[in-house]
Amino acid sequence: MVLTGQSSRGSAGVAPTVDRTSAVLTLGRSLTPSCLGPNEHLAGDLAEQSELAYLLAARRATTALDQAHPHVTFSLLHWVLDTWVDDAAREVFRQGAYLLADRYRELGLSQLLPIDRVWVGVRSIRSDAFGGFHHPNQGYRHLQLASVITRYGRLSDPRLASPELVALDLLRSYAHDCLHFGSFREYRLTRGR
Repeated sequence: MVLTGQSSRGSAGVAPTVDRTSAVLTLGRSLTPSCLGPNEHLAGDLAEQSELAYLLAARRATTALDQAHPHVTFSLLHWVLDTWVDDAAREVFRQGAYLLADRYRELGLSQLLPIDRVWVGVRSIRSDAFGGFHHPNQGYRHLQLASVITRYGRLSDPRLASPELVALDLLRSYAHDCLHFGSFREYRLTRGR
């Protein structure tokens, strides 16, 4: 299940439905479609790049990131942070994100994964579900340009055992996925395979 609603930017964190014409026009203007991460590149001639831009934008407009976890309810990271009653936990994440941005900028990564592209598993109907950095089948999904993580602790219990620990673990997962977001990636069309 995915919680829906609008982010502070006015969207649900999901790209609008993709129109092939707009993808081609965007590509024709700048040769860098807006659906790409900071170090992603499209190979081929202009027609191949246009087709790649369309395919990537269509894939990145999906909300089907939760299919591997049908028992978990997901929410966007900034909504999770906004619902915390504990100001200290929110401050731990905020200060950590500032330090993270500065450190990654020093290393050459000037853009972090937008937090409205990070889905957080917050609840589960399974009583034995335990979330956190090592939860199975989560992490950065480069084709969707998004991340799927879970909050630390028992996902069947809505209370946070240690809000600061949950904040640190979410920061760890976010920092890890930002590295994947900033990795070099080249997309090319292949025929007949």
